[in-house]
Amino acid sequence: MNTKTHRDATKYIYDRLGRDVIEGLHKENRLYDALGLISIWSVFFGLMYLLGTLPFGWIWGGCFILQGFVLQILGFCSHDLFTHRKVGGPLVSRLGGIACM
Repeated sequence: MNTKTHRDATKYIYDRLGRDVIEGLHKENRLYDALGLISIWSVFFGLMYLLGTLPFGWIWGGCFILQGFVLQILGFCSHDLFTHRKVGGPLVSRLGGIACM
């Protein structure tokens, strides 16, 4: 694969997978949305517990870095689910976006 631009890469992927597969990957799935939110919040609170109970060291540092990635993923969830897709209607989207940020 020799792609120089984003457009070339997109065309290559469409040619390989086909339009039906690509459209299937982009369909909304509320179950996956809910599982993703539950999972990321569980990881967030689990890491918060570990950061509060572990002694300062390598493992604590790794948890601290991982917690940063989790916070970034929560920001992505807020942006995708609650800003663009308005999952749950206007009120739920506003409250969900605030909770994730």
